Amino acid sequence: MGIDISEVWTRLIVCCLFLIFGPHAQYTINARKVMEDALKSSEEKYRTIIQSIADGYFEVDTSCRFTFYNDSICRILEYPRDELMGMDVRELMDRKNADAVFCSLNEMSRAGESSLSTATLITKYGSQRFVETVSSPVEDPNGNIFAYRGILRDITDRKKAEALIQEKIAADAANKSKTEFLANMSHEIRTPLNSIIGLVELLLETEMRPEQKEDLNIVLSA
Repeated sequence: MGIDISEVWTRLIVCCLFLIFGPHAQYTINARKVMEDALKSSEEKYRTIIQSIADGYFEVDTSCRFTFYNDSICRILEYPRDELMGMDVRELMDRKNADAVFCSLNEMSRAGESSLSTATLITKYGSQRFVETVSSPVEDPNGNIFAYRGILRDITDRKKAEALIQEKIAADAANKSKTEFLANMSHEIRTPLNSIIGLVELLLETEMRPEQKEDLNIVLSA
């Protein structure tokens, strides 16, 4: 039985290639696994940070539907987590605020920059929340926008405090105007009244019928 030289050479070449490239291939596999583990760890850390912040974090697609959000968004909007997924953000607003959000997204898409905006949202139970949002577009490797993400801050308490301050300022201004009006009226009325009183007193010193004096005394006492 003869030996096939070509088969021997083939096996020999395969062994050489394995000896040469095998360690490199294993190194590449190990390096890729390290990178994947690091990426996974980084994503977990990122998600943990996002979930722990007091402000709301959200991601929506180009149709304004929620694709990701943290627990603070659920707390602010008073919605269970499963009910918000896929919901159109504009369902949480009246027509005016929804149109404003739509215009803001269009401007952001054209400029490719972050935008700051305020809006009034309606929670699941019908209460109003005044919010401030900083949003930015998310692009694919080709530069096409496929989503938006942002931070949402509940400023309801601040708005209420500002409204109370404005009401107090308005009330103080009204009281000041009222006081000034009464002071002016008092001055305007006092001047002619002093003249009337003086004339009545002079008349009482003159000769007149008893009923006339009685009438003048009534005026004087009044």
